[in-house]
Amino acid sequence: MLSRAVDLIHKVILYVKSVRTLIGAEEREEKRLISGGPGLRPGGFRMSIAYDVKKVPAYAYVLPENQKKISEMVRDVAERMALTVRIIDVSKENFVRRGIQRKAEGIRTFPALVIDSADRIEGEINKEQIESFLSRLK
Repeated sequence: MLSRAVDLIHKVILYVKSVRTLIGAEEREEKRLISGGPGLRPGGFRMSIAYDVKKVPAYAYVLPENQKKISEMVRDVAERMALTVRIIDVSKENFVRRGIQRKAEGIRTFPALVIDSADRIEGEINKEQIESFLSRLK
């Protein structure tokens, strides 16, 4: 019975593309071994640990304002229509997300709203377009 209920739920996916932005620098400690002089035993040598502090750039993924506004509109319209929306950021690529990246390869303009029939709208989307697009699922 549960699997049948899952089949009745429509898939609504919003693909967004965030921008990797430099937000500052963070300090990281690195250990390295150095020779520490004569050993405790004849013919040996002693190793010491030195700590270096390096500044490395810190990045964050930030969603552009227009995509943030459109994602909020999509959530609002979908909530009123009792639909669930899955928002996927294609910029945050890792091993798990590579499959999602392949699904989104045909998309050239972000954000892109996709429904389970593989229909989609891309780019600057207004509220009326979202409502008419999602009404196809009812």
